[in-house]
Formats: sequence, C-alpha cells, structure tokens
Amino acid sequence: MVENHETNRVVIATPIVAETAKFNADDFLLKFRGRLVEAETANSNGAFWSQGDLEFGLPSVAHGPLNWGHDPAAIIGTLVDPLLVSAERAAEGIGPHIQTGAVVWAFLFREKARALANFIDAGQAWFSMECVSNEIACVGPNGCGAVMPYVDAQTRSGVACEHVKERASHRRFVDPVFQGAAVIVPPQAPGWRDANITSMGLQQDAQAQVEAADLHLPGLADDEARQMVASILQWSARTV
Repeated sequence: MVENHETNRVVIATPIVAETAKFNADDFLLKFRGRLVEAETANSNGAFWSQGDLEFGLPSVAHGPLNWGHDPAAIIGTLVDPLLVSAERAAEGIGPHIQTGAVVWAFLFREKARALANFIDAGQAWFSMECVSNEIACVGPNGCGAVMPYVDAQTRSGVACEHVKERASHRRFVDPVFQGAAVIVPPQAPGWRDANITSMGLQQDAQAQVEAADLHLPGLADDEARQMVASILQWSARTV
C-alpha cells in the first residue's frame, strides 16, 4: 500500500491495482519532512540521546505541535508520520535518528507558509526538537555518570552535578518525551545542523515510505524500491 501525501490517494499495488480515498488538500496545507533528532552524538547544545532513548520517545512525536522559532504562541501546524532510521539506513555521516513529516496549516498562516516554502527551497530550513524527560544523566568525555531530576539539570540547581551546572558535559535525556518541534530559519541556527527539512516531493515521499515499511524484497535494491514507489505515487497523482 502506498499513500500519495500530496493527493491523499491510497494505492494498493497487487496483481489488481485498487485506488481509494481521493482528496486534494494542496491548496490548504504545506507538507514537508526532515530529520528531527540524532542518537549517539550530542548536538551543539550538549543534549544527547542513545538509540534506546529515541526508540522510547518515538511514539510521542506524532501529532506534537509545530511552532515557529520555539515561540509557544506561534504554533503553525503539527508533526506526522515519524519513523526511526537506523544507522545502516541513514545517509553517510549521520547516525540513527528520528525523521518526521510535518504539516503547516497554510490556510491559517499564509505568510509564514509562503516564507517557509521559500526557505525550504533554498535549503535554509531545519527542525529543532522540543523534549523533556524525568531524568538527565551526565555523560560524554567530561561526564561523571551522575543522574539527576530533569528540572534540576535545566535550572542548574538542586542535586545537579557541577558538570551539568557548568554545561561542561553532555546531558543525556533518559526515557525522553518529545513535546513538539520548531521550524528554524535564518538568522537562527539549529542545534543539529543535519536536521534539514525538504519539501514532500515524490522521491522524498517514496524514500520515507520505503524506510517506514522497512521494505526488503529479494533481488530489489533500495534505489529500485524507491523508484518503484515513486512511480506508483506519480501514477496516483494523475488528474484523469
């Protein structure tokens, strides 16, 4: 089964091809995908997650609020269809990470949607995750291994160790809950430089669906699987 996220057509590819649920929302929504958070490598703010942490937190991503520049008063959409990408399936130089789709309610926020679309086309738009956890662990090259309440680590008070208070170590979010994300555009910079977002073209949509389905067929390479899904999506986008 392949869903065209642009037309909302669902195509079931079997010896007999069936098509259902036709609806076009192109004029009302801005859709895109991107990398949200990486495991096993701290971001530029010193925040760290293990792969197990991302596995724990993955279910909390879907339907989280999407805001503009970490402004809680500027919610413009929602996160959809998150998936965990293993290191083996990630792009070269990128570790295991969560990838997610997003929808901006362009019918409500026309100017921001138009501006964001331009930034995406220019390769100057990123996700920035928002996350909490019950505990923070002091890890990394200067880490002491201490575990402390999340609030103490954030406020640099209470039982937080000196490394965390001074931001001299990495802070691991133990069993995290992702509470949404922001879209970041210049002059702001993301905490993870590879958290870039791209428009939901056929190839990106096909790659996301191949990864989400963990599609492995005998004698079919990943590129061939992506092209097959992209061809189905192209067929489903026809107007006649």
